[in-house]
This record gives sequence, C-alpha cells and structure tokens, in this order.
Amino acid sequence: MPNWCDNTISISGNADSIKKLKEFVGRPIVEDGKQIENVIYSLANIKPSTPDSESLLGKDFESKGHDDWYHNNINSWGTKWDVYGNVQMNDYKEGDEFISFWFDSAWSPPTLTTQTLSEIFPELSIEHKYYEPGCDFWGIEIYKAGEMVSEEGGELHHTAWERLGVECYNCEQYADDPEEYEEYLYSDCPPALEKAKESA
Repeated sequence: MPNWCDNTISISGNADSIKKLKEFVGRPIVEDGKQIENVIYSLANIKPSTPDSESLLGKDFESKGHDDWYHNNINSWGTKWDVYGNVQMNDYKEGDEFISFWFDSAWSPPTLTTQTLSEIFPELSIEHKYYEPGCDFWGIEIYKAGEMVSEEGGELHHTAWERLGVECYNCEQYADDPEEYEEYLYSDCPPALEKAKESA
C-alpha cells in the first residue's frame, strides 16, 4: 500500500468559469470498460494518461506502451492512481466564485494535472496545497494561466503546518508532555521553543 498524500485544490475567479470547471472535472469516466457516474473530480478528466508523457523519474520510469498504466499514470499525473473515488468538495452553489476539492493521492501530489487545469482555465487562480507526513514533505503551489506563480514547501515543521492551515501533528500528539516527548517535537513547536528559551 502507498503512503497517502493529502491534497486541497482551491479555485477562485468568475462564477461562469468556476461552474464550467466543476462540470469539466466531474464528467463521467470509463475505467476497465465500465462507465463511472457521479464523479466529483477525476485526474483522467483533466489530462488523459498516455504513454507519450515525458518520464519524470528518469529512464527506469519510461512508459513501455499503452498497457503500462503504472508509468503512464505517474508520468501523466504525478501519481499512480486516479483520485475520483475519495474526493470531497466544499458546499458549492451555482454562482459561487470559489470551489475547493479535497482528496488523497498515492505517494505524491498530482501537480501535473493542476498545472494542466490552469492551462485549460487560464482566467482562474488555482492553489494546490499538499502534505505527506510519512515521506516528510509539504507544498503550496499557486497557478495562473498555466504557470506556477508561487511555490513554497520542503520538509514538514510546525510553521509548515500553520501555512497549510492544519493543526501541527507533532504538537497534537506530544505537546502535553514535552519533557517525555521532546525528541518528537519540531524545533519550532511552541513547547520546544519555550524549553529552548528556558535553557538559554
């Protein structure tokens, strides 16, 4: 089983374009010869998985043809599986100028599809937040007209969780007893900072 990467895609702009985007990412898809209805957000709707996508991870990950779904997906989307089965959406109403989607992806975020979505809807601003504690990385990328206009990220720490708008996992687990669990706190967690201040 993969590690799961948590993703939030937030999109803002004019209401007509937001409505079109919602319909575009939520079209029915066909998988293993079966049509799947009630799709909220599918990577396949944004960018088809194809063998001609450039290998992201070098020669070992080059596609071996149309039946090589694993490498085709990674090179087309940035993750090995589509996400349509675990997507949630905010309480969107027609006429809104904002929409947001949440989902998990296998190992890494599908930022390739986020950039493609921005190319298809250049008039909208798209923010992609993601984090994966097991492999210790996070990021916030903002796209406009198919270009990444802002990027931050790296290894997880307390400030990163704050930037993501998520409660710091290590503080949540270990802050009640910083003496015993000091080694598990990030150096910028408030209990760790307080202890460092006392020791100075």
